[in-house]
Amino acid sequence: MVIQNQERVIALLNEINEVKGNFIDNETANQLTPELKAVWDEIFVCKNEIELILRSKTSMAGKGFFGVFGDVTVAAYLLAKSFDCSAHAAYSFEEDARIDADIKKVAEDFYISENWKELMELTKAHEQKIFYLVSLLRDLSDPMMTPESLGNLADELLEIKANDKFADFCCGAGTVVADVVKNHPTVEAYGFDKLVSSIAIAKIYNDLSEGKITFEAKDIFELGLDEDNGRRFDKIFANYPFGMRIKELGLGNQYLEQLEKRIPSVSKATSSDWLFNSLMVDMLSEDGKAVGIMTNGSTWNQSDSAIRSYFIENGLIECVIALPARLFAGITIATSMIVFSRNNKGVRLVDASELFVEGRRVNELSAENISLIIKATKSNSDISMYVSAEQLRDNDYVLSMNRYIVHDVADGMAFGDVIKRITRGAQLNAKALDEITTTVPTDMQYLMLANIKNGLIDKELPYLKSIDKKNDKYCLSNHCLILSKNGYPYKIAVAEVKEGQRILGNGNLYIIELDEEKADPYYLAAFFGSEHGTAALRSITVGATIPNIGVEQLTKLVIPIPPIEKQKEIADKYKTVKDEITMLQLKLEKQRTGWHISLRKGAQIMLELNELLELEEVIRDVLNDDLERILIELNRTGELETFLRLLGMHDYLGTEAEGKCNRDGKIIVIGQSEVGKDKLAAVAKKMGIAKDRFEFLLDYKDAKTFDFRKTQWSSKYSYIL
Repeated sequence: MVIQNQERVIALLNEINEVKGNFIDNETANQLTPELKAVWDEIFVCKNEIELILRSKTSMAGKGFFGVFGDVTVAAYLLAKSFDCSAHAAYSFEEDARIDADIKKVAEDFYISENWKELMELTKAHEQKIFYLVSLLRDLSDPMMTPESLGNLADELLEIKANDKFADFCCGAGTVVADVVKNHPTVEAYGFDKLVSSIAIAKIYNDLSEGKITFEAKDIFELGLDEDNGRRFDKIFANYPFGMRIKELGLGNQYLEQLEKRIPSVSKATSSDWLFNSLMVDMLSEDGKAVGIMTNGSTWNQSDSAIRSYFIENGLIECVIALPARLFAGITIATSMIVFSRNNKGVRLVDASELFVEGRRVNELSAENISLIIKATKSNSDISMYVSAEQLRDNDYVLSMNRYIVHDVADGMAFGDVIKRITRGAQLNAKALDEITTTVPTDMQYLMLANIKNGLIDKELPYLKSIDKKNDKYCLSNHCLILSKNGYPYKIAVAEVKEGQRILGNGNLYIIELDEEKADPYYLAAFFGSEHGTAALRSITVGATIPNIGVEQLTKLVIPIPPIEKQKEIADKYKTVKDEITMLQLKLEKQRTGWHISLRKGAQIMLELNELLELEEVIRDVLNDDLERILIELNRTGELETFLRLLGMHDYLGTEAEGKCNRDGKIIVIGQSEVGKDKLAAVAKKMGIAKDRFEFLLDYKDAKTFDFRKTQWSSKYSYIL
């Protein structure tokens, strides 16, 4: 036994967790039994006392996540161990042979040794079990931690058998591998992570639960470089870091060089996702299976096409599941779960992006969601399809299900067959536009996506002084189709350019000149604005953080092109509706102008119900079209908090102190510099920044002894450089 009455201690925490995770608000805490409520309260008193001792030290300044919860975990664990020593008051964890070397190393990094005497005073106030319970707390808001529901899904997909050799690459605090051992007690389990701090926390949890997991602090690419080590695993899981640059991968650089010998088309442009994926496959036993979590972009981008082709042509990918967004705390981008095994003739693609239980901060997969996903991986369904290697080959080895959804299109024709010319908008930045923009009316104007609302182009576009000859190709022709490059929602409009008028298209939009003998522009605007047209555009939209449409995919898109007479019939109806919308907008603008006049007169505004409804529609249109700009402006003017409070979302701002910054406050400059303070101050003066705003800590001793606590929540300080 690790501690006396361990079952009761673990049971206490489990009972607490049954109510609501590790972090309980006051209302939920009141649901606990009196015994559990008393334990819960004491846990957090003890945790706060440990934090106060450790966080008050300048030596802890700048620590990351494990300096926020890891220091408390390690300190609480070591304090609990002190109770087992007969000479309790003289206990030294450095001399305790039971304490793992990695835990001692992290304790040293967290300066627990130098605060040990003060920490030991806490053992006079709390029992041993309280320290163990504090050390078992986990930070559920940590983005590095694999959500429990994703771990459960991976467990199901891996089909773990008795006595399997299981490995968790980039295991963090070891939550997934711990759950695997709990569900499959006979497995031989391993956890690997480069961060010693992560492994130390994992070892603590493992010790307290009497686990049999072997944790190793090592760069996992070391496993792939040592080809003769004989280490292979039957099942592997990896929730590796997203978006890592190759130069940040340590031994991953050497592994890439080794990989390039097997796959010549692989290069430093290859995303880190596929290096981690390659490593998993390399470390699999012959009949093994691996599951990784990767960014959606790596399933379709051009730079990874070569390595995707290698995996697919060698039958190494079994399944790819597009996951819902916001499953990870602090990370909004959608991800995919990829399953590797051998001898696959094609790939099962699953779109589970809409299968989730929505949460306030994060979404999660319910047991029902997981069941539906597992079922979809076995056969074709509304959310899954099997794609052969040949189909994948014809589509640049894209592993996104949207690429392969085929709808029967009556009178189908490739969009490119009715296009005369297609180009992106000019890429003039704000500064370049400011230089050529004028308030004086001219025959030259410019159009951006923000000028398109409800399929209509604003009547009043900004005027230009001139248009450079090199930008002539970005000027709109009459009846050309405008389509947003970055969706969703997509913006579509038909440009109506008068004789002698020049309109420069600028930004992330396509300017499409059509063969009007084959296709009516208003018909196409009606089609792309319809449900079927939106679905067609969605099918070729790729991208995780910024969804976008490529030219090649757009021109290959098959769309219905009925006889021109039928098109004009639909186009006339479309134009009639647009004219009605224009009239309504003019009416609403007139009404809105009346409101503005009343406001200027200081009259009290009391709108009728129908006027409120009209105003609501106007506001909805503006928010739909220009929300990003509005939020940026609200943030700039300091009105964002008021806006969010009206929406009942003020808690997204955090505490009041967190959101406020005095932009004219002190600036702290830290770090060794060959340039002296005077020269740095002189450079700042040229930039209009007063010398007395700076506090220079260019000497090691100055930086070491500076009390950074005084900068927290202080309006006196603006920046730390």
